[in-house]
Amino acid sequence: GEVHDFDLTLEFRLSGEDANSGVQFRSTRKDNGYANGYQGDMDRTGDWLGKIYEEGRRGMLGERGQRTVISPQGKRWKEPLTEDAKTLLSYFKPDDWNTYRIRALGPHLEIWVNGRLTCVVDDHHLGASTYSGRLALQLHSGRGEVKVQFRNIKLLDLGKTETPKPPAEDAGA
Repeated sequence: GEVHDFDLTLEFRLSGEDANSGVQFRSTRKDNGYANGYQGDMDRTGDWLGKIYEEGRRGMLGERGQRTVISPQGKRWKEPLTEDAKTLLSYFKPDDWNTYRIRALGPHLEIWVNGRLTCVVDDHHLGASTYSGRLALQLHSGRGEVKVQFRNIKLLDLGKTETPKPPAEDAGA
């Protein structure tokens, strides 16, 4: 369904050599069943785990271990979080259940894995950032047999922040 500002917590388990999954949020559904929009990533190898990717649009927005701020014009600044990407990956249990949390409040997006803040994106890019859209659990392709499991899904509605509008051009200038 459609979500706005929210806090989502779930548990996930992946099996298969290249198991890759995620949670699409504030996304739109394409005619072929795919989705465009923000994606909280998870994978068995840890290459993508705890990052924010924007499918079908701007690509990688936030790396594990970093905070990314995107200006209204689309310029990006990055700074490290308290724990680096390698340390954060060490908390992941590839053969067990893991907890995944996404918090989205207006332009502020957070990913948490097993209680550790892995990625923050503050997306103020006018005309590109989205504050509402669909929520979906994803199964990405992988080599061989892949299995993705989710359980204990809890979604808390935090209201709705209106998407900022670009400033109106001054007709008298």
